[in-house]
Amino acid sequence: MFKGKRCNESVSAVAVILLFLIFITIFGFNASSVAAADPKPVELKWAVFVNRELHSMPPLIQWAKDIEAKTNGAVKIKMYFAGEIAQTKDLVHLCRTGSIDVVSTPPVYYTGLFPLNGVLQTYYPLNKTVEQALYSWRGLFRDIPEIQGEFKRHNMYLINRSCLGTYKFVSKKPVRNLADLKGMKMRIIGGAYPSRMVEAADAVAVFQAMQDVYEGFMRGVTDGVLLDVPAIATYRLTEIGKYVGFPWGSVLGWSNSINLDVWNKLSPESRKVIQQTTVEWGANDFQNMLANEMKYTNKLKKEGVEFLDFDKKDYQTIVERAGDPYEHCMKFLIGAKVDAKVAERFITRWRELNEEYEKNYLIPGKKWQYQ
Repeated sequence: MFKGKRCNESVSAVAVILLFLIFITIFGFNASSVAAADPKPVELKWAVFVNRELHSMPPLIQWAKDIEAKTNGAVKIKMYFAGEIAQTKDLVHLCRTGSIDVVSTPPVYYTGLFPLNGVLQTYYPLNKTVEQALYSWRGLFRDIPEIQGEFKRHNMYLINRSCLGTYKFVSKKPVRNLADLKGMKMRIIGGAYPSRMVEAADAVAVFQAMQDVYEGFMRGVTDGVLLDVPAIATYRLTEIGKYVGFPWGSVLGWSNSINLDVWNKLSPESRKVIQQTTVEWGANDFQNMLANEMKYTNKLKKEGVEFLDFDKKDYQTIVERAGDPYEHCMKFLIGAKVDAKVAERFITRWRELNEEYEKNYLIPGKKWQYQ
């Protein structure tokens, strides 16, 4: 009896152990599977201030795809273009409050909020080439933390900026000199210094958001529009004006920024991917602009659009009347309540970077590597 009882107890113990192992195997495996499962993807709403068809959009759209691919789907992006989810004037507010996660829009439209960033879109005579504007931007972004600080004050994180081509004037009549400009209503991108340049040309400055430019030009609200050639072509402005000229120079373009709370909640791996791919996007955006300047210039010429030379002495007269860009910028920043020491450091570094570029790249004819 005793032996049989011990035997039964041993069998029972073995059975319990086997059941326990089975339980661990089944439920333990499932638990580990759940733990190992990918977290739910972060879905970002990205609003852009221009139309999907604009010449500068392919690199931006590809960047969003690269972010998704290189985060292995941990970040998903849905892009919205002009007017699809919000008006341009509301984009910063909606990004700041988190209603939209990412926005691409020009800081110059909100200069009161982003004075340091805004002025990088307004001082055309400082940049002889598109590349020079980008060279200075990358140096300033690296060396002047207050540039990022302006966005952080509004609960946003600045990722990078686009480039614009050389700005020219598309008009209904030929413009070759100061006399031709007198009294003309010129659409500009905005900002104090461009307005001053227009006034120095004895013309009238008109600010319009991009979605209003075509109709304004067609209805005579403006007599001409200042934009880079690819934008002139994309917005079909040569259906109205057949003359392009009066080059102003180049400035930095719109910014890409993300809600700061959203940025901080992204995994370190996802943030690293965005930081790496933004440099790739910047380089692609630059090359895309250069290619499109050539492409659309040739296209418009074949369509009968006339590209006119503007009197260089008259252009210099306009700049002299408008005043030294650096001095004007310094006064503007102080008036915008930027700390005087910050403004001085910003202007000093901007001047240094422009001089570096001209000495090391423009004069010897060397190409700068975007970084």
